[in-house]
Amino acid sequence: MSENSKKMHKETMKGLLCQSLMPSVYVFAVSYTFALRTGTIQDWNEAEFIAVTLGSIIIAASPIIAMYFIKPYRLVVKSLLPGSTKPVESNSKSDATPNILTEQMVQVTRFIHNFCCSSALLVNILLVTIIVRMTPNNLRTYSIVLLNFAYIEIVTAIASLMTFHRIMDTEGYMLTDFTGLCQLSGSKNICTNVYAVMMHGHSQYCLLIAFSFCYRYYVIKKSSPKKSALIASLVAFYIPTVLVYVICYSQHTAPRCHRAQETNV
Repeated sequence: MSENSKKMHKETMKGLLCQSLMPSVYVFAVSYTFALRTGTIQDWNEAEFIAVTLGSIIIAASPIIAMYFIKPYRLVVKSLLPGSTKPVESNSKSDATPNILTEQMVQVTRFIHNFCCSSALLVNILLVTIIVRMTPNNLRTYSIVLLNFAYIEIVTAIASLMTFHRIMDTEGYMLTDFTGLCQLSGSKNICTNVYAVMMHGHSQYCLLIAFSFCYRYYVIKKSSPKKSALIASLVAFYIPTVLVYVICYSQHTAPRCHRAQETNV
């Protein structure tokens, strides 16, 4: 393996390590949320808002990390946007929302959520454009993995923009509230399905990081796989999470659920 290839693998692995740390932070936030559940709605609002905020920041930061640690893409971005890309770091500081009224926290979290999701959408579109038009030959195969990352994150960002989801727990039951753009449709099914797409995107993102590590290890030990084999592997990796969320969320849209909702109203 040439020195240039070794440097490229080293930089790519650094990027993957950074990306792999982000889901662990999100998992910590979600675990912290459930740890604070004591039977009342008010006791765990702050943790819930932190988890929602971190989830939206992840899909915004991931493509930026990918472009930063892959040199050809980093050079393209520098030529298009001269200067540093530090605004993303300042966004992450908003995770620590002060202890104020719940309604104010909701509005602050909603703003951060919408801003990060919009940024994620734009940055991933930029990443797709750079990959399609300016990928060097030595990255052609790996660019398929990056395109898959970008596709998942674009879909997740759109779904996140459409639904702002809250789960409110009490001793006897759990309330699910959708207050995003999907609410304009007037259909509970649409909101539930959009939320399922968003959660599937977050899950698939974590699996793709594991896939990327396996891919880099394979390339180091052997030559790059054929594009057809790589695409088939990505599809096979994609199917399990699709089945899980289709089976899970199809239960929430059953007719008996709608009858119960109409009765409660």
